[in-house]
Amino acid sequence: MAPTMQPDQLKPTGGFALGGNGPGCADKELEDVVILRLNELFDSHAPAYMKALSTDPDLIKFSKTDTGNMYAFHMIQTNPQAPHVGTTMRKDWLDDLGFDIPTTLDEWTTILRAFRDEKGAEAAVMIPTTGIETKDIWYTASFASAFGVAGTFIQENGRVKYGPIQPGFADYVEFMNGWYEEGLIDKDFPSGINQEQYYREGKMGASYETGFWTYAPITNNAREADGIETFELVGIPYPKLNEGDTLHIRCKVWSNLGYPGFITTANHSPEKAVEWFDNFYTDEGYILTNYGIEGVEFEYVDGKPEYTEYGKHREDLPWINIEMKFPISIMRVIISESLI
Repeated sequence: MAPTMQPDQLKPTGGFALGGNGPGCADKELEDVVILRLNELFDSHAPAYMKALSTDPDLIKFSKTDTGNMYAFHMIQTNPQAPHVGTTMRKDWLDDLGFDIPTTLDEWTTILRAFRDEKGAEAAVMIPTTGIETKDIWYTASFASAFGVAGTFIQENGRVKYGPIQPGFADYVEFMNGWYEEGLIDKDFPSGINQEQYYREGKMGASYETGFWTYAPITNNAREADGIETFELVGIPYPKLNEGDTLHIRCKVWSNLGYPGFITTANHSPEKAVEWFDNFYTDEGYILTNYGIEGVEFEYVDGKPEYTEYGKHREDLPWINIEMKFPISIMRVIISESLI
């Protein structure tokens, strides 16, 4: 893109760099004179952003390239976040069959058999197409964690280990093979299944992974488009091998969540642009981008912001468009406990 054709600012919908997330991508964009190096501008015009970065060493680390260049404002996490991706089940099916939320793999097995036999589920539970939960950038080893392993590298007591060569991994594979042989897992799982379609058509009763961004759409579509008024999904704690066990692997939450805001070389007032972005990292900007407008989307209750009913159910503003009104991708972020 020629500099004269660039907008003043760019904010992709995800990732860390315009050209990709691999090593050197942001440096290449700087070298190609597409975006501005912001180190000095941050020091002089972005006090709120720099203050937020100082709260966690990882924030500084993941906000720079390997060569030390700071190139964008990122969506950052200054408070611990609850897991936002994980196992789910059809709660309406659990209720119909008289089951409580399962906590162990044995309880999962009993429930999945009932989904297959009583509800006619073709795939009682969805697993990844690889058959192995890899615990990638944030998804977890939902079932492998019961055996203390994952399909990739894990950290245990400060030591990095490769999950597939650990003793518990063979036990995990053998256990999942048992589910497969019983017909609890789709026989053609390597081809992949559409999670929403299978949930809505009653072909599936549980999934190893559902993100919060798909949780509500699946439920709403099943109720409104399919007429299944009782349809309900519920998040399920990762199962343990034995009651009383402690799990050590969970959904990874990065302190720097990406979603960068770039200032391009076409911008004639980069100082003003930096100050504009920095406003979203102030206390006032934090409230605006997380909660909206006081008296409309939220009210203070005992000194804490709480969403109003209107703020929770913006029927005039689809969830996917909320970012356009409240630019949550360039802010400090917290998940309200009342919505977890």
